[in-house]
Amino acid sequence: MKKVQFVFLRDRSALDARSKAPADVEEILQSCGYETRHINLRFDQPGYLRVPLVSLELLRTILSLHKGTELCLQYPVTKLLFKWHWLLKKRCVRLTTIVHDIESVRYTGKLSEEEREQLSCFDSIIAHTPAMQELLISSGISADRIRLLQLFDYLATPPSPSPLNYQEGMPREVCFAGNLGKSLFLPELQQIVGADLHVLLYGVGLSEEVELSDELQFKGKFAPDDLTLLRGHYGLVWDGDSITTCTGRIGEYLKINAPHKASLYIAAGIPLIVWRHSAIAPYVLEHQLGIAVDSLLELPERLASIDIAQYTRYREAVQVEQMKITQGLHLRNIISAL
Repeated sequence: MKKVQFVFLRDRSALDARSKAPADVEEILQSCGYETRHINLRFDQPGYLRVPLVSLELLRTILSLHKGTELCLQYPVTKLLFKWHWLLKKRCVRLTTIVHDIESVRYTGKLSEEEREQLSCFDSIIAHTPAMQELLISSGISADRIRLLQLFDYLATPPSPSPLNYQEGMPREVCFAGNLGKSLFLPELQQIVGADLHVLLYGVGLSEEVELSDELQFKGKFAPDDLTLLRGHYGLVWDGDSITTCTGRIGEYLKINAPHKASLYIAAGIPLIVWRHSAIAPYVLEHQLGIAVDSLLELPERLASIDIAQYTRYREAVQVEQMKITQGLHLRNIISAL
C-alpha cells in the first residue's frame, strides 16, 4: 500500500520556520515510509487568488495518488481539503490524522460542529489523551477509529545526564519554558519562590510585570533541538492566569490535551510538575514521571518533602520515557499498529 503525507506550508519560505511538533511528526512519518507531498497554502497571496490556486493544487495532488493510498495529515488542516473529501473517498484513500490542537475546544471550551464534521472525515484519529478520546466519542466518533498518543514525541539528542545535585538544604529549581507572554500566571510566582524554591524561566515575550530576582530568574531562550541549556530539578506544565489553579479557556484546555512542553522537559531528562486535573496527570503519576498538584502554592512544602531516593526514582522513570520520545516511539508504534 502506498503511504503519503500531505504537509501544508503557509508559503514558500515556511519549510524551515515550522514549530517543533509538526516538523517532528513529518520526520517520524518519513521514517515509517510515508512519502511527503508539500502543498503551498500561499498565504503570501491575496485571498481571491489563494483559494482557487490552493484548491487546484490540492485537486492535482489528490488525483496523483494511487487508489487505496494511506494518506496521513496533521490536524488542524486547511478547510479546503474537505472540499475534496468526496474525491478522496471515491479513490479509496484511507485518511489518518494526527491531532495537534482542536482549536474550537481550545478557544471556546466546546467542540464546534465544523470541527466535529472535519474530524469525522478521518478513518483513524491519533488523539492525545483518554480525555480527548472521550470528547470525540461523545461527539459521535466511534472509539475504534481513535488511537492514543499519551505524550508527543520530541526528536532530539538527549543531553548527557548531569551529576545528581539534589541534596538536603539546597533550593529546589523549577524550570518553565515556552511563550512567556501567554503565561499570565508568571507574576504570581513571587508568592512561592524563596530560599528553598527557585524558578527559572526560558522563552520569549516575558512581561515587565514579572519581577525578577535571585529566586525568579530569566535564563533566555534556546533552540528547540538544543536541550543542553535547559536545567532544573523539575519542569512545570501549567497554564492560565493564576497559580492557585489552571484557569480560563487555555487552562481548561489542559483537561484534554498533552502539552508539547511536557515532552520538552522529558526529552531534557527533567521530571514534571503538572496540574492534578490535567489530562496527562494520570499518565505522569502512573509512570512516576513527576508530581501532580492542585495549586502551585503547594510547591514549597511538597518539593521539600521529596527525598533523594524518591527524586532518583522520578529521574530514572523519566530517562525511560526520554528514550521513547526522543526516538519517536509513541507515534511509530501507533503507525505500525495501524
